[in-house]
Amino acid sequence: MKGCIVNCLKESIINNYGKNKWSEIVVGINIPHIIIDTSNMDDSIFMEVANNTQSILNITYEKLYDIFAEHWIFSYAHKIGFAYFLNKYSSSREALPEMDRIHKVVTINVLGSNPPSFKCTWLDNNILLIEYISDRNLIDLCIALIKAMSKYYKDNVEIEKLENNKLQIHFHND
Repeated sequence: MKGCIVNCLKESIINNYGKNKWSEIVVGINIPHIIIDTSNMDDSIFMEVANNTQSILNITYEKLYDIFAEHWIFSYAHKIGFAYFLNKYSSSREALPEMDRIHKVVTINVLGSNPPSFKCTWLDNNILLIEYISDRNLIDLCIALIKAMSKYYKDNVEIEKLENNKLQIHFHND
């Protein structure tokens, strides 16, 4: 997992709950004091922080992922240069089928990174089937990121989790 994911999680928690809560969350976790965005980190660090956050703040993982995803899309991506990908498209309908290609670019830039892969299939003009391919089982984080991306583009979508590795996105015309 990339250092930028942990940095974004840190920023989103501090912005929503304060520095003291972040300090409380990371007590006992072997987390570096300085995290470089392009560094590759062990997944267990993210999962420990996520587990502690959920427990200490008494929030669901869905809420935690939503907080993270909105911060990632609306703030953090712009800070670290990923806004290029957001600005390249005019809608989530255009951007989502390109996520696999975008993640492949990430793997070139960050040695050892292993982002998820996505197989997208249009079932009709308004329904996109996404197969989430990853050993991490973070499809719920993927859902939160799709919700945040849709909010960013002001798209009206409905996300349906079909299985632990399959989503169906319904694009509604306003």
